[in-house]
Amino acid sequence: MVGSRVYVGGLPFGVRDRDLDKFFKGFGRIRDILIKNGYGFVSMKGSRVYVGGLPHGVRDRDLEKFFKGLGRISDVLIKNGYGFVEFEDYRDADDAVYELNGKELLGERVVVEPARGIDRSADRYRRERPSDRDRGRSRYDNGLNYRYGPPTRTEYRLTVENLSSRISWQDLKDYMRQAGEVTYADAHKQHRNEGI
Repeated sequence: MVGSRVYVGGLPFGVRDRDLDKFFKGFGRIRDILIKNGYGFVSMKGSRVYVGGLPHGVRDRDLEKFFKGLGRISDVLIKNGYGFVEFEDYRDADDAVYELNGKELLGERVVVEPARGIDRSADRYRRERPSDRDRGRSRYDNGLNYRYGPPTRTEYRLTVENLSSRISWQDLKDYMRQAGEVTYADAHKQHRNEGI
């Protein structure tokens, strides 16, 4: 299962996988460790599952009922024909994939698999699950979910030079989020080893 990918900078020479494994041990289950020259990435097992092939009109409570008995759900996000379910424990997410992939939900066979990409459940700006009285409102109504929707262009730019050719725009964007909100990132597009 793919979960959070954490950038680790300032690594001393000679650091090994087992050193990072020991350091991150209390933060969850580690899926993968990649060490480069002075920095690295630690991928943590996630607790988020993708649900594909959702029938039209499916609601949060339908997914909650479908996943009932597999663990505590912390978030449900439904899109057009697919959705995501976040569990409080990654082991429950693993069980959900094993038990429910290919099963029927409201007469449609659904795909349940580990979610790929960045797990945004830990995002400090994201709202908790809406209460029953909030369910009829749009996620944008209260302005708290400003991170969803189109990015806002600003006049501010930062050029990063001497960028490793192995760094993607996603890696650059994830790393720069330490400094604040990032609305756009690109790497190696105009000039090799340069990012914006």
